[in-house]
Amino acid sequence: MDRRIAYRKLLRIVRRYGVSEKRDRGKGSHRLWERVLPEGRLATAVKCHSEGQELSAHVVASIRRRLGLNPGHPHGVSDEEFYAP
Repeated sequence: MDRRIAYRKLLRIVRRYGVSEKRDRGKGSHRLWERVLPEGRLATAVKCHSEGQELSAHVVASIRRRLGLNPGHPHGVSDEEFYAP
């Protein structure tokens, strides 16, 4: 089950799974997050007004799904593993 989390903390978590932030590729307050897999690249735009901003559980779930980090994806991870310190 996904939960509310700060942008900065979520970025730290997804970097463990090979996600990189492309600050120069976003437009306005959006930044591009990209994950490279053997089958290709997965990317999503993430809104960031400030790095301390809390993202809702719905937004976190959407980001995980688009980057293939949800349990249902072949390269996905469980919730326990994803949120482990």
